[in-house]
Amino acid sequence: MLDNRLSHLFMNQVKVLQKQLEGLLDKEIKTSPENETPFEAKTLREEIHFLNPPSELSSEKEKMLFVFQQIVSFFNSGLLFEKLNSDSSPKCIAAFEKGHFFPLKGVEIDLQFKLPQVSLVEVKRAQSQKIFECLEKMNVIQNSDEEIFILQPHPSYSVLVCSRLGSPWLKLHMEYFQKAVLKACGDF
Repeated sequence: MLDNRLSHLFMNQVKVLQKQLEGLLDKEIKTSPENETPFEAKTLREEIHFLNPPSELSSEKEKMLFVFQQIVSFFNSGLLFEKLNSDSSPKCIAAFEKGHFFPLKGVEIDLQFKLPQVSLVEVKRAQSQKIFECLEKMNVIQNSDEEIFILQPHPSYSVLVCSRLGSPWLKLHMEYFQKAVLKACGDF
């Protein structure tokens, strides 16, 4: 009788464990890269109002993180750099890739390359081989077809974005992006 109950309890535990394993396997199959739809960046339109940070955000950093988070679906990947003072080197404080935002609070990344000098009103195309190599090591760039652009919308912040858009659309896309980011950052 006791043997029968122990056997029954053991079989119930095996069934529960089997269901949990099946659930994990189903979850793994659904999230595997083969089943993932490829990310495709959206194109910007001229009328962009979504970048403006809400008034309840008080610090410049919060506002810049908000603006940066709003652009994740328009580029393949990107990095946000903060420069605390004129003597310090910029640190990466946030990133995004394929539509997913990653704040790097407490794990800021030191730059392995020097950002080009950019004025507050220009967008520069990165052409340095060292920048490409570092970004490949950091898995920011997935292939050599991506164009890299750097914008400094605020004296303390720089934004680096990567795009695979074709050249006719890319120029217009970057113009809209620059206008929207500068407008959003103009108030802080």
